[in-house]
Amino acid sequence: MSKKDKIISQMRDGMMLSCDTATLLITKGEYTNLSIVEGFQLKLHLMTCNLCKLFQEQSKEISLKIDEFSDINNENPIHKLSEEQKKRLHQSIDNQ
Repeated sequence: MSKKDKIISQMRDGMMLSCDTATLLITKGEYTNLSIVEGFQLKLHLMTCNLCKLFQEQSKEISLKIDEFSDINNENPIHKLSEEQKKRLHQSIDNQ
C-alpha cells in the first residue's frame, strides 16, 4: 500500500461511524440540524450500511405517521411535550 493510500485509509477510518452512533445521529437529525462533520460522517456511513439506511427510512416513516395522527386529533391531542420538555430533550440529544 502506498503512503497516499495509507493516509486516505486512516482518514476514512477516523471518519467512519459505528451503527450505534449513526442511529443516534439519524434520530438527532430529526429534531435539530447536524453539524457539517456529523452530516458528512452520517452520509459516509449510510453509503455502506444498508441496516442504518433502513433504520433512517423507518424512522422517517414513523415520524410522518405521528405527525399525521397529531393533525387528525388536533382538537384532542393525546399527549404533547411542554416547551420545557422539548428543550430538555433537544439538549440531551445535542449532548450525545
